[in-house]
Amino acid sequence: MKYKILGNTPLTGPVSVSGAKNSALKILVSSILCGGELEIFNVPKVGDVMTFIEILGDLGVSAEFRGGGCLVLNSANLNSYKLPDAAKKIKSSVLFVGPLLARFGQAQLPKNPKYNLDFHFDVLKSLGVSIKENNNSFEFECAALHSSDINFLANTHTGTDSAILSSVLAEGTTVVTNAAEEPEIDDLIAVLNKMGAKIKRSEQNSRVLVVEGVRSLGKAEHIVMPDRNEPVFYAAAAIFTNGNIVIKDIDSTHLTSFLSKLSSMGINFEVISQNEVRIWTNEGNIINPTDIETKPYPGFMADWQPFFSVLLTKARGDSLVSDTVLGRFEFAKELNRMEAKIELSKKSLRIKGPSKLKGTSVEALDAISGAALIVAGLGAKGKTEVCNAEVIDAGFENVEEKMKNLGASIARLG
Repeated sequence: MKYKILGNTPLTGPVSVSGAKNSALKILVSSILCGGELEIFNVPKVGDVMTFIEILGDLGVSAEFRGGGCLVLNSANLNSYKLPDAAKKIKSSVLFVGPLLARFGQAQLPKNPKYNLDFHFDVLKSLGVSIKENNNSFEFECAALHSSDINFLANTHTGTDSAILSSVLAEGTTVVTNAAEEPEIDDLIAVLNKMGAKIKRSEQNSRVLVVEGVRSLGKAEHIVMPDRNEPVFYAAAAIFTNGNIVIKDIDSTHLTSFLSKLSSMGINFEVISQNEVRIWTNEGNIINPTDIETKPYPGFMADWQPFFSVLLTKARGDSLVSDTVLGRFEFAKELNRMEAKIELSKKSLRIKGPSKLKGTSVEALDAISGAALIVAGLGAKGKTEVCNAEVIDAGFENVEEKMKNLGASIARLG
């Protein structure tokens, strides 16, 4: 499957942002802990979310989409602690382990050698879990989860999720030090507290989480927070095509480092309200070069750097994009096939601008970098084909429909 794009058409009009995939996934996992129905609104129907719903179904959790965009989950008939092979597709499937241990005292996770799960396993071991590794799976066992002091040496988003989901029903009080601060984590805390959990950030240090274990959790309703990647995706597409769009249903308080970077690059934007922002640029606008360094929230989000790397190919001068995690720059090789001028190293990109990109056939390596290649194709001369479209659909909802509504010439071909 691929996206076929004809470039050089300015995008105009309004576009609405979906619920946050990275929040929805962990909230789906939390349904295993819920003693009644969990009603979730604003759930994005992207590939990864549908895979998690499939996993829940295999475990015995019922899932039903109802009117008003509501997904109702019920774990009353939860009947298995063995995660199916579908769990190998998504690294964050490891988040199921803690809740399954809380319900069954054991769990089984199929192995995917691509994933490093050390952070998660360290959390589980500190809570009293024994772990055995077999040829095809990991097996976890614990008679009763107990509280612990968990100290992360490095910032870890999903590690913090693991600590929360695994300790919420543990006996005693768990303290998590150097916990991540991403809004999606606070969204998980919010829904668990609605169920009856007792989780809070320290007033003295927001990177310290205190989880007071409870015996059970009850039913709840929750609205998933807005996605933080979609606004940057559509903003980058508007900027790169000299367009003019209004992005709706956002939370601009979560996007301050993104908006600050736009300002330093000389790009026009207006925060209309907390839930709306307008982005626009014209053919004659000059994009300033800038240096970008990804950092944990509230810093510049790592998932945003591929979109900005595309934008910086139009900047008047050289820019440096740095990331502390290896392997996040492979997409730049695809941009160079479109005649970008990017020098790659293990932890940085040096982008020489301005370049005029030309359409060609490129491959999406994952949802984020694939979406960035769509942005590149929309602003490139001629026809671009972004292959491996299914990985983009795993993270972004209704890309073809939303882009067409903004005037893009784009089609998804099976």
